[in-house]
Amino acid sequence: DDRILGFVKTYLSLHENELYLKGLMVDDPIAGVRFPKFAAACSLNHGGTTYYFIGEGTRNEFAKQKGISV
Repeated sequence: DDRILGFVKTYLSLHENELYLKGLMVDDPIAGVRFPKFAAACSLNHGGTTYYFIGEGTRNEFAKQKGISV
């Protein structure tokens, strides 16, 4: 049981480690936060670039600022 618990703790710490996730991290341009791409609530393509957002609210604000209809 202790070995299983140790494995789970190690797995979770790797999953939250920014160095481990370096290639998977993205920025929400409105909220100004960095997070793993798989945790993005939504995304938006604009000008050939994909932007990732922590929620629809920040995506909508970004679209409003850029004059994009979503």
